[in-house]
Amino acid sequence: MEKLSVGASKARWVSFALAAIMGSSGCCSAVFGQESPAQKPKFEAASVRRSAPGTDRYAVRVSPATMIYTGVTLRLLIRTAWRIQDLQIVGGPSWLDTVRFDISAKLDKPHPPVEMLAMIQDLLEDRFRLVVVPDRRVQSHFSLVQSPSNAGKHPGLIKATEDECVPQTNYESRPSKPDAAPPCGGVRTRSEGNLYQMAATSIPLSQFAMILTGVTGSWVENVTGIEGNYDVRLSWPIPVEANPPTEGMAPDSTFIAKALETQLGLKLEPVKGPIPVFVIQRAEMPTEN
Repeated sequence: MEKLSVGASKARWVSFALAAIMGSSGCCSAVFGQESPAQKPKFEAASVRRSAPGTDRYAVRVSPATMIYTGVTLRLLIRTAWRIQDLQIVGGPSWLDTVRFDISAKLDKPHPPVEMLAMIQDLLEDRFRLVVVPDRRVQSHFSLVQSPSNAGKHPGLIKATEDECVPQTNYESRPSKPDAAPPCGGVRTRSEGNLYQMAATSIPLSQFAMILTGVTGSWVENVTGIEGNYDVRLSWPIPVEANPPTEGMAPDSTFIAKALETQLGLKLEPVKGPIPVFVIQRAEMPTEN
């Protein structure tokens, strides 16, 4: 897989990009109703060390034999392992966002994404003594609905045909092209000129809602009533900003909201109610090895 490097000014895209890397199929696997392995697989071996002083970027490299994270925080690792967003993490140690780690893990064989995530969960529970408990907390958020002004019109949603998309297991052997369609269940984003472009292949709108959660910085719940998997094509303008956004800042959702209505026939409605969260009950600084 490609190496991904992200600075603090692009932190709002972390979960979005990691969803593409890990082949995410939605939020909170193993906790909020998604499938998980009956017995968590483990890495064959794993090394955890503090990153070099001054490290302010992270990188991810995943191959059939290894998984290497450099410069990652515990918050980022939790978000990755349980497919959640910052706003769903409650509590945690004072160093949750400040101390960075380098992790090198050896794989005995290639594993599907859901097993890879379970292996990261196991590593966090073992090396960081991490204990997280699912809960629900009332927050302002968005409902993803069908737009009344574009009822039944979904030009950017194309009903997926499973036998036409490339499975994850066969995808890495194909030549890499910037505009190539992602594999089945995959998501890809890129910027071109003054536009962000997103492409997803054969995903349910529940997964698309999770992607929007990462884009808007607010929880997005799918209540469209649209069933099945879809290929999604969406683009929206890059906002002109006097200063780059800092880590933790939510982007302006104005442009994405307009693109949703005109291109997908969908709408974001502000609501307030309970959303799924993870409460960190325990986390310890790992012993290096």
